[in-house]
Amino acid sequence: MLRTTITAGLFALALVTLLTLMGVFQSFAGRDLIAGFLSVNLALLIVSVIGTGYWAAWRGGASSIPLALAQGGGAGLIVSIGLLALELLERAIDLHFVFPNYARPLMTALEIDVTPLTSLLLVVLIAAFGGWLAHTMPSRRSIVLTALLLTLLFSFVGERLRTMLALVDALTVLAVILSGALLVDALDVHRVGTSMLVGALNGAAIAVAVALVARGGGLSPGGILRSGHVEPVFVGLVVSSPTVFVLALVLVGALGSLIRSLPGRSYTVLHYGLAMILVIGFAATQSRWSGWSALVTLVVFLAVAWYTSRQSSVSDARYDRFDSGSQRVVRVAFYGLTFLGLLTLPLFVGQFGTNTLNLVGLYLLLSIALRIVLDNIGLFNLGIVAFFALGAYLLGILTTPNLLTCGVAVPGIAQGCSGVMTFWQALPLTLIVSGLFGAVTALPLVRLRGDYLAVATFAIGEMARLVLRADDFRPLLGSAQGIAGIPRPFIDLRIINPAWQLRLDQEGEFYYLILLAIILTVMISSRLRNSRIGRAWRAIRADKRAAQTLGIDIRHSYVVAFTTSAALAGLAGALFAVHLYGAYPDSFTFQVSIVALGLVVTGLGRIMTLGIATLALIGLPEFVRELADYRLLILGIALIIAMRFVTRPWRSAAG
Repeated sequence: MLRTTITAGLFALALVTLLTLMGVFQSFAGRDLIAGFLSVNLALLIVSVIGTGYWAAWRGGASSIPLALAQGGGAGLIVSIGLLALELLERAIDLHFVFPNYARPLMTALEIDVTPLTSLLLVVLIAAFGGWLAHTMPSRRSIVLTALLLTLLFSFVGERLRTMLALVDALTVLAVILSGALLVDALDVHRVGTSMLVGALNGAAIAVAVALVARGGGLSPGGILRSGHVEPVFVGLVVSSPTVFVLALVLVGALGSLIRSLPGRSYTVLHYGLAMILVIGFAATQSRWSGWSALVTLVVFLAVAWYTSRQSSVSDARYDRFDSGSQRVVRVAFYGLTFLGLLTLPLFVGQFGTNTLNLVGLYLLLSIALRIVLDNIGLFNLGIVAFFALGAYLLGILTTPNLLTCGVAVPGIAQGCSGVMTFWQALPLTLIVSGLFGAVTALPLVRLRGDYLAVATFAIGEMARLVLRADDFRPLLGSAQGIAGIPRPFIDLRIINPAWQLRLDQEGEFYYLILLAIILTVMISSRLRNSRIGRAWRAIRADKRAAQTLGIDIRHSYVVAFTTSAALAGLAGALFAVHLYGAYPDSFTFQVSIVALGLVVTGLGRIMTLGIATLALIGLPEFVRELADYRLLILGIALIIAMRFVTRPWRSAAG
């Protein structure tokens, strides 16, 4: 046990020292996580020390709380002594000469205004807390860790969250959902249809009540519906579109009445979503993200984590008592509520937030495409960026004047050129060509597996990169300059109504196109997974030779998997090119394949967790710009955790 404690302490000390010499802590200097209380770099150190104490007690097999505290505190003692030694070394030797990113000692960068002995004691106590977490009951540990991590996450982006949602908007939605659930329980309603009717009537009643308050001056400055500095958007519909407001609350009430009958995982996700809405609404009432904001956030998430840990199994049991038809209605209701929330996101997150969501959606599309070959059939495809680039460049070629569409490689000749297609004309052709390219690529890869397949697909991605930058293809692909001026989609329904025309120039409008593509992609992926070919894929993943003896055509299965994955990656690439108004070779490097692979692995093979991983690893660095330089470092840590603690098919596929 002593050896484990020393090993954990030395390993953590090496990690913290490396981050210090790299300048990670220095880059966050002056960036407050909680205004006047906790900085980002200090929070990083605390998380590292807690992890050290947890690892020491967990690997040491602590059999009692005192032993767990001793093991965690011992590992923290090693870390603190090492950091103090680094501080003394810096005072004697200028380390900046060797490590240019090392601007000042860690303790100075953290601005810890305490004596060395006190700082040493604090590190030991924090590490001992990590040891306690390792020994405590799994349910209690899960509650504490989940609440702490979500509080830190919300503190990271707290300043942006304060402008997203008014408190009255959050409270209105929460009141409709929670009161509907309580009303259904009070009336002892068991039929799904009756529950939804009760919830709908409850939503309509609350909508009328809010409308009456708003009409009575509740939305005027200083009114009861105007708490905080954010103007209500959802409740504001009472004035601009009262019918839409009432209809929205009726739908929310109908769907929310089934909250206590959802499957366990959906039940938990919905409650965390409601907690996040409440936290964002509360943040809108604060002038800044302070210690009070963090405390309320921690309490809310602790309560939700504790409640869902006890009630999710009860909700799961209620769901299991339904017949298959009622279960289908419950699932559709939950997905409908989620879809309704996604539809309203651009109203609250603003232009920057919508642009970030679009980027997250595009990477989610690419990850779902990679998931088909990685999770379903167990093939490591490191060349997914080739199909991603193919979709982008092919759409760019078909929708801009160039050598192929107009016969001459001269820019600015759109007038009089009949070969240029619209987005809707070019998109089907892009998907077909991308799929065919995937099928042709799959044929020579049928006999490869594991490392050999990974190297071969990596070569395909590198060949695509070299072709895109080659001067020989400059007239068509633009070489290093790429293809600029790719137009946004234009929806023209003037043949039905002269006013029905829309160009998706704004990020909020383009968001709905990406959302539609994600929904269609998820549906295709799910249908394939549950089909005959999906069962064949899983059989091949489990044992290729056994699947072949059962009569499964390995070559055909590989080709179908690669064709589908390539077509969906081409769709993601086409939308990515439209998002950037161009296709440029620097956007399609090997790093894109690595990011997509990391998202699929950390997403644990499920669409819901894949979306959460994409939002965290792609969206969070956009909100917190200091994290952008360390995106791959964060991704690497997430990959190590996923590969270390989770057994998934890709672990055997890699071997």
